[in-house]
Amino acid sequence: LAGDDLAFALAAGYALAKLKDLPAGVIQAALQATRSGDKDLVPVAARLLGRARHPDSATEARVRTLIRSPSPPTSLAAIQSASDLKMPLLDCKRKILKLLDLCAEDSFALVDVIGRQGAAFSFMAPKICEHIARAIREIDDELVQALLRCLRNIDENPHRTIESVIKSPEVRKEALERLEIAVPN
Repeated sequence: LAGDDLAFALAAGYALAKLKDLPAGVIQAALQATRSGDKDLVPVAARLLGRARHPDSATEARVRTLIRSPSPPTSLAAIQSASDLKMPLLDCKRKILKLLDLCAEDSFALVDVIGRQGAAFSFMAPKICEHIARAIREIDDELVQALLRCLRNIDENPHRTIESVIKSPEVRKEALERLEIAVPN
């Protein structure tokens, strides 16, 4: 991961991501790899930072910097790591909203992070409803289920929010029906 060969470093990053416990020195190597500038390696290294057992201030500061990255994969990986490290994400809400729209078809990881924030992220309920409507129209059942679980976790009255946000009567009806049968977390 810390070597000069970017292809080897990327392969090492993927292999390390599969390990249950990271060997000593991996977090320092991941910190170094996030500075490589490689569009593929940086997100993998950023994701490894979330696995730090005892994150220090340098690790948390680097995760915060990576969240602001203009690269969506890097920002997403850093947001996931911040969530894993139990770092507060409220100051990242604009970035999270933007990423949710940018990664709409492949937003499972981000939807999971949003749902784990609970009521603190209730401000995102209308945006989640917009994505529920889109996923219903596109017949993406897995994404609809993930979004409904997220909505339940962040909104104390998801039924009311669906009714107020989703304008299409057919889509709103389907969303409400699916909400009733959605499996809670």
